[in-house]
Amino acid sequence: MIPADFDYLRPATIAEALEMASRDEDAAFLAGGHALLPEWKLSRKGPSTVIDLGRLAELRGIEVFSDGGAQEAGGNGRPGEVVRIGAMTTSAEIEYSAGIARTVPLLPRAAVMISDPLIRNRATLGGSLAEARPSICAAATANGRCPPVTSSPRTGRASAKRPPRCGGVNC
Repeated sequence: MIPADFDYLRPATIAEALEMASRDEDAAFLAGGHALLPEWKLSRKGPSTVIDLGRLAELRGIEVFSDGGAQEAGGNGRPGEVVRIGAMTTSAEIEYSAGIARTVPLLPRAAVMISDPLIRNRATLGGSLAEARPSICAAATANGRCPPVTSSPRTGRASAKRPPRCGGVNC
């Protein structure tokens, strides 16, 4: 049963979402809902405020671009491409992205393994990284090893900083 006593907010911008979150330390961001909603159904305590990020187009999308001539991982001397995936991009969008398939072919193949199509159409990369569950740890599959990935609450983008933790164990 989902608790009935909570505030539901739908910001129009990232700045508005951050401002809403600053008003309630118990607030939770709702991305696709595949992690938060089952927790509620198990009768665990829910947040007092839910901030739905579903309308934030600036957190969606997949971009593939040249890295400006830097070497690819592994040091083979060739220029590479960078894939930038917005936090609200769904597993299904990753699964069907031609750009990702071309540059990081393991990632769409891994996305297919996430549950079923109904879940993949709702589950987001940002939510999966935020939950840090071994079964949904997208970071470890990005290039076959654990890349240094973190997600930024300000931009909704993953960036290279330090390794994520998946289920309490470093990827």
